[in-house]
Amino acid sequence: MFRPLLLVACPLILLFGCGSDSVEPIAARAEPLLEEMRTWKCRLQSLHTSSVALWDSVTIALNQELPPVMSANEKRNVLAVRNSDLIQMFEIYPQLDTGIQRLVETAGARDSTYAAEMRRVHDSLEIRETRMRALLAEMEQADPAAYQSWRPRLDSLACE
Repeated sequence: MFRPLLLVACPLILLFGCGSDSVEPIAARAEPLLEEMRTWKCRLQSLHTSSVALWDSVTIALNQELPPVMSANEKRNVLAVRNSDLIQMFEIYPQLDTGIQRLVETAGARDSTYAAEMRRVHDSLEIRETRMRALLAEMEQADPAAYQSWRPRLDSLACE
């Protein structure tokens, strides 16, 4: 009873099962991975933008609070630093208003949170990039022309 079924099923399994190396399943796996990579890349970009905006606001506030008698060189150095601990090392820091000191300290804590999240997001992005490179290597072996059309999609991956 099962023998005729096996005689029909085995060739069908071999016929359709052997297509696993075709480009279509590789592209089908690569498409959602590409979208995941875009999501992680955009998240990383957003965190970086937030960090820059945070320190830009601190720099503006510091610039308004630094004493006018401060040397231009020292003032430029204080304003160039985007690190709470380093800003606190300048001789002028203890003389600044407590509100600006709190702003610097709060910015340092927020920036640490941003940095930790950026590391996590970057690691997640790297994992997906490794997977994508493996899929593209498979695609290149299976169909070099398809690989040539897919590769630019990865290279032009951008946030909208």
